Amino acid sequence: MPETNESYLTLSQFNSFVASLIQVDATSDVWVTAEISDFSVRGGHCYLELVEKDEQASTIARARAIIWANNFYRIRAFFERETGQNLQAGIKIMALVSASFHPAYGYSLIINDVNPQFTMGQMVLQRKLIIDRLTAEGVIDMNRELQWSVPSNRIAIISAPGAAGYGDFLSQLLGGGSRLRFYVDFFPAIMQGKRAPESIIGALETISRDIDRYDCVVLIRGGGATDDLACFEDYDLAANIAQFPVPVIIGIGHERDITLLDYVANMRVKTPTAAAQWLLSRQEALLAELDHIAESIVGSARMAIDRGRDTVSRYILGLTTSIGRLMTPERSRLDIMAEKLKTLPVAAISREKKNIESIKNLIDALSPQAVLKRGYTITRRGGSAVTSAGDVNDDELIQTIFHDGVVTSKVTDIKHSNKSE
Repeated sequence: MPETNESYLTLSQFNSFVASLIQVDATSDVWVTAEISDFSVRGGHCYLELVEKDEQASTIARARAIIWANNFYRIRAFFERETGQNLQAGIKIMALVSASFHPAYGYSLIINDVNPQFTMGQMVLQRKLIIDRLTAEGVIDMNRELQWSVPSNRIAIISAPGAAGYGDFLSQLLGGGSRLRFYVDFFPAIMQGKRAPESIIGALETISRDIDRYDCVVLIRGGGATDDLACFEDYDLAANIAQFPVPVIIGIGHERDITLLDYVANMRVKTPTAAAQWLLSRQEALLAELDHIAESIVGSARMAIDRGRDTVSRYILGLTTSIGRLMTPERSRLDIMAEKLKTLPVAAISREKKNIESIKNLIDALSPQAVLKRGYTITRRGGSAVTSAGDVNDDELIQTIFHDGVVTSKVTDIKHSNKSE
């Protein structure tokens, strides 16, 4: 323990001394490269944490940094205009900094400017080069331009086994009590690190071998640090997705996360849950459209039936009127005919009686008995009528029938008349 009479410095005095050592010309307005690991805006000032990592992604340097309000909006606007992306956590920057050591708040860097060309030279520039290459190859829009099948409910999912994002997706898609039905197959893949692109491409190739079973592919992963999503900035993976034969949905990370795959896939959503919500809303919209069509068909059918019923009613009324108009004279004719029919049978019967009487008289006049009465006779031999002299023989008995009796005779002589005379 030091003696009380020895000299000492208070903390503020010591910090002021340190500040005098740090805040010198050598540490003012120096260009430094680093990655933004934390980013927030409060009171118009921007507070950042800058880190440097080695090849194994281990942090080897860290410092707090501040962009004061009088510089922040200028720097941010210039950066976003030049790079086409937000100044945010996860990107690498080249910043013009000055070292500062505040007695109360400690060491930090004051950022006075940012070089957007450096950032463009890193991941964003690499992404732009890949996009330009895919554009030149004519494949960048192939998946985005694919038409969705109707319905789109057969889904191939690529995700890490046991990932929270995969569970969120299934819970949203299948657990909401929707009247829709989805058929889901899971294809596991590594979703982080250097092996991820190859693993995801392998899953895509497995799906493509049975592609007729699926309407779309959903590639999902929960959020993470920017470095965790670097595996999705891969040309081969982007080219495979761009040329995949069914629509691909990308649901990677949080709302702020953007990857190269978002530029080539058919649909990009914020999160795995949002991917499920998009599929549900699309199918619900199709179902609502079908309901509307069905209602239109039913309404049209009802209108047609009503019009037909009205037409039939008018026809029936017209026919009833016409039939009544036509039936009136016919009824009169029927009444006249009915009166005639009352007398016609009597007259007809009388006529028929006369006819029958005439026929009877004719029959009576032509009957054998009437003929016999006029002096004619009938000769029979053995019960058969004799009509020719050749029908009898000598000594044969014959019967001669008169109108008032029968005479039996014996043939004693037959004379035949000469027909040729």
